Amino acid sequence: MTAASVLSLTPSPAAQRAIAHVALDGTNSKPLRVAVFGSVAESAKNNGNLLEEGQVNALVTIAKDDADLTIRTAASQTLGAINLSNNKASDIIRAYYGG
Repeated sequence: MTAASVLSLTPSPAAQRAIAHVALDGTNSKPLRVAVFGSVAESAKNNGNLLEEGQVNALVTIAKDDADLTIRTAASQTLGAINLSNNKASDIIRAYYGG
């Protein structure tokens, strides 16, 4: 978690993508993933979106469909920080409310 926090301050695509890799990995523990999603969000706030398209797509899927509401919330907050031009917020909100 500390390494992810430090990497979030680095203006490097490789750093942001490495942090996201940990957050997106469903085999990692929930507390680790939530903390690391926060680091991805911090990196995006400081450096903009440096994620690969596949990572963004995985992030959107988690925010929409993950069974764990805590993980979904963390992923959604990260998406908010990334501030995508093709805002998927309405899709995520509809998925949350079952519509």
